[in-house]
Amino acid sequence: MHRIDYGSSHQKLDHKHKIISVPEKILGNKIILIGKNAVLWEKELFTNEITGKKEKIDIIIKPASIGKVEITIRSVNKISYMDEKRIKILEVER
Repeated sequence: MHRIDYGSSHQKLDHKHKIISVPEKILGNKIILIGKNAVLWEKELFTNEITGKKEKIDIIIKPASIGKVEITIRSVNKISYMDEKRIKILEVER
């Protein structure tokens, strides 16, 4: 526990590895370590209907009932590369 930095932003291990908390119900007694370049994400590009430019977020606004609108926001992330050697799953003894 003395290796964890409890700063104002994210907790860090050894002052350099960001720690992301996941509920115990999901992982149980496992810890997942993911190297910085272990997973590369590719964002899908959408064409903006107004500007015609390619963007990473698609926002659609449609009129709904009087005085209201329906807003749909979508972003699609695809894994383009994964290096399994840089991902480690450790099991902690209780």
